[in-house]
Amino acid sequence: MAGGQPHNPWDRCNRFVLPSKEKRRGKMPEPRDTTWKATDDSQAAIRSSATYEHACRDAGPVACPPAGKRHESGPGRSGVRSAGPLLRETELFDFVFAESFDCVRLLDAEGRVLRINAAGLRMLELDSATEIEGQTLERFFTPEARLAMEDIWRQLRQGTSVHTTFPVVTAGGRRRWVESRMRPLFDANGGFFGVLALSRDRTAERRAAELQSGEARILKMIAERAPLAETLEALVRTVEQLSGGMRASVLLLDETGQRLQVAAAPNLPDEYNALVDGVAIGPRVGSCGTAAYRKRCVIVRDVLSDPLWADYRDLARRFGFRACWSEPIFADCRRVLGTFALYYDEPREPSPFETELIHRAAFLAGIAIQQSRLVQEQQRQHEQLAHVSRLNLVGELVANIAHEINQPLYAIANFANACGNLLERPQPDLGRIADWLAKIQRQANRANEIIHRLKRFVRRQTIERVPLRVAQVLADTLTWAGPLAEQHGVRLIVDRVPDEWVVLGDAVHLQQTLTNLIQNAVRALVDAGTERPEVRVRCRSEGTSIVIDVVDNGPGVPPERRAAIFEPFYSTRADGLGLGLPLSRSIIEHHGGRLELLDDTSSGCCFRIALPREASRSPEEREGKEAAV
Repeated sequence: MAGGQPHNPWDRCNRFVLPSKEKRRGKMPEPRDTTWKATDDSQAAIRSSATYEHACRDAGPVACPPAGKRHESGPGRSGVRSAGPLLRETELFDFVFAESFDCVRLLDAEGRVLRINAAGLRMLELDSATEIEGQTLERFFTPEARLAMEDIWRQLRQGTSVHTTFPVVTAGGRRRWVESRMRPLFDANGGFFGVLALSRDRTAERRAAELQSGEARILKMIAERAPLAETLEALVRTVEQLSGGMRASVLLLDETGQRLQVAAAPNLPDEYNALVDGVAIGPRVGSCGTAAYRKRCVIVRDVLSDPLWADYRDLARRFGFRACWSEPIFADCRRVLGTFALYYDEPREPSPFETELIHRAAFLAGIAIQQSRLVQEQQRQHEQLAHVSRLNLVGELVANIAHEINQPLYAIANFANACGNLLERPQPDLGRIADWLAKIQRQANRANEIIHRLKRFVRRQTIERVPLRVAQVLADTLTWAGPLAEQHGVRLIVDRVPDEWVVLGDAVHLQQTLTNLIQNAVRALVDAGTERPEVRVRCRSEGTSIVIDVVDNGPGVPPERRAAIFEPFYSTRADGLGLGLPLSRSIIEHHGGRLELLDDTSSGCCFRIALPREASRSPEEREGKEAAV
């Protein structure tokens, strides 16, 4: 009690934190020393010192409870202590209020601003406290913040302090993230009458986190090889969201390196994009053309007065541009790839964050462009390689055709030569000549069959496999391989096999494989000059397979060459194509079998063919008899 009148807690709170009426009429005062005296209402509280003077910063009148009294602010809530400590706390509060780098504000029960410090004005980009005192902060809230505030004030009225972060839009139109701690104020009866709030600008931290997240999204798109247009548009939208109040674009240099083309500008007018698309770079060609020409960042604060925009001011007025900054996009070798530009509707220079933002955006754009062009180059090389591979395939196919047809043609030539020799005799053996002519006819038919088989292969038709008697396959092979061996003085020995031994396959393919193996053995023996050269074809039934070995008594294959002998185009002969063994192995594998070179032979080579025996004909094990040729 003072002067017989009860103290109003709200009045005391006002006197504790509110400036005088004179100060509230103008701007927030500059820091200065002021001297004040205790009011009549507080004289009883400080009657031991009728006049209490002290130096403070922006201090106002202070109201205190009577000496020795304690104002309780509700159950469990701290109240105001005695006059001496209260005065010291008042001085400390005024000092903290004025000097704090954080926004300090006092709100009434309706959320209207009663007092706000200089840091708060700077945060909201206000010039004077009169612009906001007596008003709520709602006009600074984003739509999502307004919804959140309804719940926050419900908690405050219930006595719960709140710690939250929400976005605001400043008087200058900039989006900021604010971390706030709000404490409710209550009177002696527990009635809610206001809020004391401390707020800190967390925009930098929030932007850093959002920038990192945005960069991660863009890098993920680059890693996943998303189309360049999509990646650059996503980058532009990310930058626009981070900065706010501006529009961005990416322009790329054409193949000549002299003209800029629009690559991504989703929020710039289509008409403007069409007008600047293809503009030539130069020393005074707006922000982007100049940046690409100078190879450095160009900041134009006001396009309507800057000489770089002299030829484009009408265009700027038409679309409402006032500021434009452009950063060159570089490749690793510092070659300019294009530009990244930011457009604003008011004259301004970039903040430190915006400077960093445009640099990092241009850097990311450079990565995306180079990666896209690298992928394009890889695709071009892949297509070129595919073209070369197709040419090689054609060449290989031609070689295979020649390799396959040469076998029957070689036999025809041998038989024809033999017939000619017999006809030169005084008394030619007509019976033998007729036999050889019949063999020539069979080899001609074999060549014809090869041609038809190649046609079926080219047309992707399935090669028909039928049950084949192994004995017949060996006999047909021996028909023409025998003269070849005899011509070179090589003894060819082929096992006789039971007629019941049957495999499922293509006769021409199998004959071709056996002939190729015999031919390779004969040539190897002749080249090595082996004494008593011999090639043996051994057959046996082994489990569910028919095993055919082609064995010679030559020098064999050196160990270091065994691993490569089935590789295409590898040959031990200077005139060899290196296709016979790979093709033979492919044929046998196509029949479900295997072709291998055995390592455990004491001398010479042993090529082993294992073919699955036809299930419907299970031959009995029989010992083959040899037939010498």
